[in-house]
Order: sequence, then structure tokens, then C-alpha cells
Amino acid sequence: MRKKKGICLMLAVVMAISTGFTALAADTKIDTVKLTFSYDKAPASGDDIGNIKVKADSSEFYVESAEYTNSDDQDTWTVGDIPEVKVELYAKDGYRFSYTSKSHFKLSGCNAEFKKAKIYDSGDYIEVTAQLKRIGGKLEGTSNLEWNDGIAEWDSIDGAKSYDVKLL
Repeated sequence: MRKKKGICLMLAVVMAISTGFTALAADTKIDTVKLTFSYDKAPASGDDIGNIKVKADSSEFYVESAEYTNSDDQDTWTVGDIPEVKVELYAKDGYRFSYTSKSHFKLSGCNAEFKKAKIYDSGDYIEVTAQLKRIGGKLEGTSNLEWNDGIAEWDSIDGAKSYDVKLL
């Protein structure tokens, strides 16, 4: 009887230890997230929003999706727009995301710059937000320029950060 109790106790200890090792293996932290951004054509003023492609340079995680987040309210790019991209990443079995600071992200292609990251589901999923190069180009001239009682008024121009008004 004593021998059976000893064997059962030993089996219980072995099972507890092996379960602990399995849990540790699932906790491998993803230290660096390397992403490569690409598009068929660089965004330009007047162009349709289009699509962005993002590739994971790792065997620890994969890209689920990538999309422009500032395309909800417009169909085309305008001078001054700063394309923003949300990338959804999932950790593969045995890995998890643990870091959201800029130093753990290496972005390349399309002049992509890290903006922020947020971890979900205990590290199984992360959303990374990046910004691309500002849309350049020449702005159109204003219309409906009027002078009313010493105050200049005009229609706004999409993409203009400021205006210069000259009274001649």
C-alpha cells in the first residue's frame, strides 16, 4: 500500500512539474516587432485612398490585416494628409506580445514611423499604429474671396495649415 501511495505521489509531482514547463514555454516574449510597409503606388493628392501592405519579418507572429485609419471620412488623399495605418498582429503558438514602447518596433518601407501600440488578450494580439509620409503637392487657390467691413473672408482649402492674405 505504501509503495502505491509513493508512486501516486511521484506521478503527481512529475505531472505538476511538466505542467509548469508547458506554461513557461507559452510565455516566450516577442522582443522586437519588425514590419515592412509597401504599396503599389505612393499616395498623392487627388488619388484614391487605395491599399497598404504590411509584411511581418518574424516567425513569432503574423499580420492579420493592415488598413488606413484616416480613410473613413474621405475617398481621396488631399495635400497635407498624413496617412495613418493600423496593423493587426497575432502571436503564434508559444509566443506573446509584451512591449508597446517605440524601442521594440522596427518599421521599414513607405517612410513608416511608429506612433503607438496596444496589447490585447494577454499578449496574443496587438494593434500597431504607424504614420506614413505627409501627402505633398500644390494647393489650389481659394475661391469666394471677399472684403467685408475690414474683414477678409474666403472658402477654406483642404490641406491648408494657414493662409497668407495680402491687401494691395
